[in-house]
Amino acid sequence: MNVMLYESSYNEVKGFLNKETPSFGFSLRDLTSNNLICVRVRRTSDNDERDFRPLDITNGELLSYVGDGNEGFVARWVNQFNQDEYYEQTDTSKQPQIVYNVGGTATLVTTNAVAGELPSIDFGGFGFVTNGFLEGGDYEPSQDLLIIAVIRPQAIDPSSDGYIFDNFTSSGRGLLQDNFSSGTYTFINDTTSSTPNRLRAGVPSTDLTVITARIKSDAVTLANNQWEMYFNGVLAVSDNGTLLPYQARSGSTNIGAGTGSGSDPFLGRISEILIYRGNNLDYTQKIVEKNVIGYYADDLNL
Repeated sequence: MNVMLYESSYNEVKGFLNKETPSFGFSLRDLTSNNLICVRVRRTSDNDERDFRPLDITNGELLSYVGDGNEGFVARWVNQFNQDEYYEQTDTSKQPQIVYNVGGTATLVTTNAVAGELPSIDFGGFGFVTNGFLEGGDYEPSQDLLIIAVIRPQAIDPSSDGYIFDNFTSSGRGLLQDNFSSGTYTFINDTTSSTPNRLRAGVPSTDLTVITARIKSDAVTLANNQWEMYFNGVLAVSDNGTLLPYQARSGSTNIGAGTGSGSDPFLGRISEILIYRGNNLDYTQKIVEKNVIGYYADDLNL
């Protein structure tokens, strides 16, 4: 792929997220051009917590707050389009990391763990749950569902499946997974079932990847719905009929936290998750994918 093409596309459409607002937007970059709060960070020196905006992360304020010799962990990941909504982890032993202590120096977690790359969050087997605003029962089968996630698995472990974004309470299944045991990424249609239908494609790797999971819903007959998965903007697999209707378990959703019992957490970095719900999201998907891929182009293996 042509990296410069995606960078050009990003420059052309970077204001689009203000016009076509996602239902939910979690990122360390500024999605609104208003530099709103994106994370709440806890520092290890005294367990103090403070809210930070995207500019604070890139201008050194976050590193200064954490301080050399210490580490920083994310207590909340805030929806930039509604500041009252957030994913959180109150157990300090399970909070994902945003600042490392590297040889006594406070160092940002980045997309590919190389200094100078874009900020990211290291889940390391831990993650967030919602505070009630985004539950399985909120999903409407007659609407399109579009999930765009920017992830980088930490390691290929055939004995583990990582739940990137899921609707897991005490049972059921996740929505978006890196299924190392099956050697694919997986998009699941029915989180109320222990044996759901699955849309599988791709080969999980340790490369930074933009995954798009899409349900094109037909409000008249759900049998005409279309399920799709894309990797870095390229369609990998699609199906219809056999994967429908879409159902979600009533209860909280998680980012990276795994099952309700704590198994199958996501091991790696998640930089961004955008969630759209609505009717006919074809244009939205096209332009937002260009925006996201363009922003992360230098760190993607295009």
